[in-house]
Amino acid sequence: MSYDFCTLFDRNYLFKGLALYESLEQHAGDFTLWILCMDDVVYETLEKMALSHARPIRMSDFEDERLLEVKPTRSAGEYCWTCTPSLPLYLLEHHPDIELVTYIDADLFFFNDPGPAFAEMEHASIGIMEHRYSARWSHMAADSGVYVVQFMSFRNDERALEALSWWRERCIEWCYHRIEDGKMGDQRYVDDWLERFQRVIVYQHKGAGLAPWNFERYQLSLRGGAVFVDDVPLIFYHFHSFEIHDDDAHFTAAYDEYKVRRRLKHLVYEPYVGAIKRAIALTRQTDPDYSFGITTASHRATAARAWAQRRSKASRLLQKVPPLWRAWQVVKRAIRPADAPLALSEGDVSGSWKADGIAAKQQALVETQLQDAEAVPPFRTFLEIMRYIDGCESSDSRSLLDIGCGVGHYSELLRRYFPGKYRYTGSDYSDSMIARARALWPDIEFVVDDIFESRLDLSKYDILMASALVDVLEDFWTVLDLLFDKTEHLLILHRQRLTERPSYSVKAPGYEGQTTYATHLNLSELEERLANHGLRIGATFIVDEGLHSFLIERVARSEVGSDLQRAGARA
Repeated sequence: MSYDFCTLFDRNYLFKGLALYESLEQHAGDFTLWILCMDDVVYETLEKMALSHARPIRMSDFEDERLLEVKPTRSAGEYCWTCTPSLPLYLLEHHPDIELVTYIDADLFFFNDPGPAFAEMEHASIGIMEHRYSARWSHMAADSGVYVVQFMSFRNDERALEALSWWRERCIEWCYHRIEDGKMGDQRYVDDWLERFQRVIVYQHKGAGLAPWNFERYQLSLRGGAVFVDDVPLIFYHFHSFEIHDDDAHFTAAYDEYKVRRRLKHLVYEPYVGAIKRAIALTRQTDPDYSFGITTASHRATAARAWAQRRSKASRLLQKVPPLWRAWQVVKRAIRPADAPLALSEGDVSGSWKADGIAAKQQALVETQLQDAEAVPPFRTFLEIMRYIDGCESSDSRSLLDIGCGVGHYSELLRRYFPGKYRYTGSDYSDSMIARARALWPDIEFVVDDIFESRLDLSKYDILMASALVDVLEDFWTVLDLLFDKTEHLLILHRQRLTERPSYSVKAPGYEGQTTYATHLNLSELEERLANHGLRIGATFIVDEGLHSFLIERVARSEVGSDLQRAGARA
């Protein structure tokens, strides 16, 4: 059987796309992989490689007036989602000889022949796939929906073309990386397809669609050199949040809560790491300096990973002695919340951010990240929030106070992407942070100020922002109540960890050699506090799984709030 697959990616996903291609070459037999190249860099690189089963598509040949019209309103990631339904539709319309095309995400990797999954499509026009969340991740359905846009098949008939045309129109109308009116990106539109369209099937093969959010439902084993999921071969795994680090030695899931287990790592992740390394080597035969998609690992992430490895090793040793393991579980439940990390040092560590060495490390990190700002999830989400605000009817310049600004890097994002639209002021309790911020951006206003004893009139600003503030405080409710009380118009509560348990803060690793706090907020508790202050969440933005940003507005007094609602309706 001949397969037609299609995917899309930019230069930052090229290594993953090549790993996907290699896995198809090994397991898919006769296939064509149509690749929508989201920038010229990846198109030109693939053209030089001349892969026998790959068909690169240049953006200038693909984009039409409708897509180009909305492109300036979307981030790079959002525009990829916007293009997703248009890609299989484009192929079916321009290549009528294609009988069935399957969209696949670029970070999939095949371990076996996809034929058993495609057998389910015999009498269907459309094939979709459920997330199949494990119990620990079932709450994600509220944000990400029942079905996952990772492997979707469309037959070249009127039913599939109708669905693709409808989906394309919805994504052109609205496709953003936030939760709004039951929508999130391109994904939630698929939730009602079984009722909306005809001849739609949901893929049932357990080996198709293994992912970090569902692998806990299954038993993995190795039989005759093949990986099995329960009693069937693993067809593909979705390497969501997989990062390639700058030392070529560390390849990991960026979202640490996924907790990749030893068997999963050995059977699934290690083969993928090998393919990624081969993809890097292949690419550098064409371009020796190609480094797009390789992230600079922060010291905080490195320290957290090392701590997690030590903790995992200790747990495995305790498990070998059942009485000790059971005793440890009892002690652990008694002394801390089940999902909180162990304390790393004794005493108050709130002053750790004042050290000049920490300010220097933050400066070095953000200067690297600003070179490709939209590839950094917190930066990308901040830009999404500001674009959302910028969609309001009022075009007047607004004042923004960044509380806990660090070295002031968000001022650069505003200047770069929204010139003249925002009057930025940065405040931080660290003299070292402010000194570096002033040196980096001498024309921006920065002040030394402690939020607990603030000398600033917070109520005079149109927008307050708390980014690296609440997240690193032990007494976080005191600060939140203060911010809520002083918010006259809008408050950006940026990149907050969420928990289903009561809100808490624990000690955690920061930059190398630093201990700080990590705050986890319960959403219901947050909403209750907001209501007590006459505030509400106007919009929610996903930074990463488990990490959210909130745009908070005043219910009674904010005219900007009503503007935001109108802007959201237009978005």
